[in-house]
Amino acid sequence: MLHSISIKQLVKNLAAMTPAFALLGLNIKNVWNCSIDDAYISFRYAKHLSEGYGLLWNISSSPVEGYTNFFLVVILALLHRMGLDILISAKAIGILSAVGTISLLFFVCKKLDYSYALGIIMCILFSVSPVIAIHAVSGLETMLFSFILLCIVFIAIDLLTNKTSNNLKYFYLLNPETLICICGLLLCLTC
Repeated sequence: MLHSISIKQLVKNLAAMTPAFALLGLNIKNVWNCSIDDAYISFRYAKHLSEGYGLLWNISSSPVEGYTNFFLVVILALLHRMGLDILISAKAIGILSAVGTISLLFFVCKKLDYSYALGIIMCILFSVSPVIAIHAVSGLETMLFSFILLCIVFIAIDLLTNKTSNNLKYFYLLNPETLICICGLLLCLTC
């Protein structure tokens, strides 16, 4: 399990992933200015929420649920309330989610008893894709959703091997599709 790894082993594993992180960083540098226009829908809701108007598209209109990512909107609203720029915050969340996904991908490989080298290779292959970098800085919830899904996979593997984790119930807040993934996962676990 991840929590049974020593600090020395964790540092060694993270150091081994450095090439993957560096490749991701280079790709992000090349696509930094890429922001998807749909992200600005969430940004507008987050801005209005942080200013105390609630989850509204137009302040003077009745509520309309036009966002698809409640969790990201709330996080961005909190960060904006703290004085941070919404676009930069969304990009930071995407980048941190990509880094977390790379790290978790490696640990999923280890948990499945794949070779150390295969885990590193999978992380590098994930990192070299320009699509990953674009989604990391797009402002959308794609990388956060990917990270959460991989967390669910990690927890599912833990459930199958150790029966210790049971914290899937709050993941549905990220995106409506997450609930479908959780139900599918639970169905697979019970079969």
